Amino acid sequence: MTETQAKKIDHEAKVKAAWASLALSPEFQTVFTDLQIRFGFLAPSFSAQDNFNPTAAAVRDGEKNVLRHIAKKLSFGLAVSEDDAAPEKQREAL
Repeated sequence: MTETQAKKIDHEAKVKAAWASLALSPEFQTVFTDLQIRFGFLAPSFSAQDNFNPTAAAVRDGEKNVLRHIAKKLSFGLAVSEDDAAPEKQREAL
């Protein structure tokens, strides 16, 4: 393994740990909920207000894609956190 590959693996591990930490943070959950509301995460991309302007819809879709990416990373972070806690839960059950 080269030094560059080792650095990349180390960086990826740090990023995964950071997402797992964020996933469990109540403050971040509050911020993420605000972002979803602010950027219309659950609203349709096309809006009658814009006369169905495809450029405006594309911008909204881009905003939603960023939020989808964050949600995907957060769900992965929760899964990692749950896996980390699994041995503790097994010990508690005994």
